[in-house]
Amino acid sequence: MGVSRRGFVGVHVGLGGLGLLELGAVLGVAAVFLWVYVWLMTGSGMLPGIDGPYYAAQVLSIDRYGVLRHPDPLLVFYVMYFFYVLLGDLFRAVAVGASVLLVLASVLVSLFVRGMTASGLAGLAAMIVFLAPPFELRLIGDFLKNAAGLVWVAALLLVSYMALRGGGRRSRLRFFVASLAVFVGGGLTHILDYGFMLVLVFALFLLQLVFDRGNIFYEGVVAAVLSLALFYAFPGLQGGDLFKAMGFVEEAFASFDAAPGPVGPQPGVPAAAPLLPRILVSLNLLSIVLLFAEGLLSGSREARYVLAALALALALLVLPV
Repeated sequence: MGVSRRGFVGVHVGLGGLGLLELGAVLGVAAVFLWVYVWLMTGSGMLPGIDGPYYAAQVLSIDRYGVLRHPDPLLVFYVMYFFYVLLGDLFRAVAVGASVLLVLASVLVSLFVRGMTASGLAGLAAMIVFLAPPFELRLIGDFLKNAAGLVWVAALLLVSYMALRGGGRRSRLRFFVASLAVFVGGGLTHILDYGFMLVLVFALFLLQLVFDRGNIFYEGVVAAVLSLALFYAFPGLQGGDLFKAMGFVEEAFASFDAAPGPVGPQPGVPAAAPLLPRILVSLNLLSIVLLFAEGLLSGSREARYVLAALALALALLVLPV
């Protein structure tokens, strides 16, 4: 079943067109992985990851004082606080809050792939592939906010694709509002997810500027710029993370002007990286190349540009800085 050109995110694209069997399969996969994630994160009786207790402390601060104890993008902590009020268990609330957002991201990925392929099976497979890899388990186990922020990345993919499918002036206005909400949500969740979203939408803009000027996703670009202006004007919403990110970028570019270090193997430094990490990086690069090729070969013009932009944005993640 194709995607309605008049449809809007969760109504006509996916859930409204799902049969009972397909809807049951999506909800079943979501429930299974939600249980697995929460079990892995709470099975030891301790919060996992590098800064698990930090999330608990922030939730307790909201409960007792109504504000975060430490400046940070606030959205995930308030989601966790909601589950703390609902469940009455602090550790489980932290795990459930992050896991629910990550599983919701997988549902959006499923709708995105389903819309491109007109195949419910492909959408379900994409959902499982998104949730099952060890990298995802590693992410949710150590970097809870980063993992939770993927829901906004997935939402941006879906909104971008739907906006490019067309619609009248009212539809474009709705897609602009949706894009702005997605960028604000991403910025209020994690600066790295937000930064990736900015790269993604501008990569899409550049690709369309070169190859498809008649259908540029202006709504996304304007929404991205407005969200940047919002967080620049009110840095407290992100705990000052935007300025930290700007400082990191400045340092990264400054490193290119620094004097080069010694060339060749140094005492106490391995001559080459271990084999396994090199294999994993190579597989990452291969997957990005395949994603880019899929975008170029896709029969859908909208899917072609969104997938190609996603591949370009992902390529930046594996380039050495």
